[in-house]
Order: sequence, then C-alpha cells, then structure tokens
Amino acid sequence: MKNKRRIGVISGAWDLFHVGHAKAIMKAKELSDELYIGVNSDKFIEEYKGKKPVVNQEWRLKLINQLFGNGFIKDSFYKKQHFEKFNINTIFQGENWKGSEIYKEYENRYTDIEIIFIPTTSGISSTKIRKWAKKD
Repeated sequence: MKNKRRIGVISGAWDLFHVGHAKAIMKAKELSDELYIGVNSDKFIEEYKGKKPVVNQEWRLKLINQLFGNGFIKDSFYKKQHFEKFNINTIFQGENWKGSEIYKEYENRYTDIEIIFIPTTSGISSTKIRKWAKKD
C-alpha cells in the first residue's frame, strides 16, 4: 500500500480473551497505521454461533479498549457502513477464514478493500477453553 495510510479493522467475538486473540490484534496493529477493533455483539454471536458468549459485549469492549483502544460493537458481518465510518481500507482476519464463503463475497463486493489473512495461534481457542472449563 504505497503512500497511503493503512487503516485497518479486525473483529471477533473476543470471548474468553486469550493469547491467540492478543497475537492477532498485535499483528494487525503492527501492519496498520491505524487499527479499529470490532467486538461482535452478544446478539450477533448468538445468531451466528448458536451460543451465548461467556463475557458480555460491554465487558469485552472494555477489555479491548483498555488493551488496544479503538474498539466498537459490531452487530453483523462487515457492511459498507463499517468501512465508511472509519475510512477503513484493510480488513485483517485469521488465516482460518481464508477461502470461506463470506471472505470470497468480501473480495468480490469490496474491491477497494485489501484483505490480509494473518496467522492464527495453534492449540488455543475460546472453544477449547470452554471445553477445558467444563471438565472441572
């Protein structure tokens, strides 16, 4: 991205925040001039994943803002309004989403938005943490 400020966005549930989440945000921040962090709303998580988050959206947003700043609540997959509100020109997403239908759609619909897939941290996920917690 020559001579243009990279204004990025990364989003997620950020439920049961862990080192993998921190690494993803830190990498996106490293590759950006400015980074916004979408916190998926409780409603969106329930609709998409079929389960309630352990930590509610207000606390997840507070955590993101305390650690990194520029957090906002996101009620859906990305829409044009998300990009326009913050002048975003780059989406960061974990590489596990590469090739997914939603990201194929983004590539076709938002041709002026760069999509960068960043490495995920193997061996850790909020789903695994939930399973470990249920064992106790």
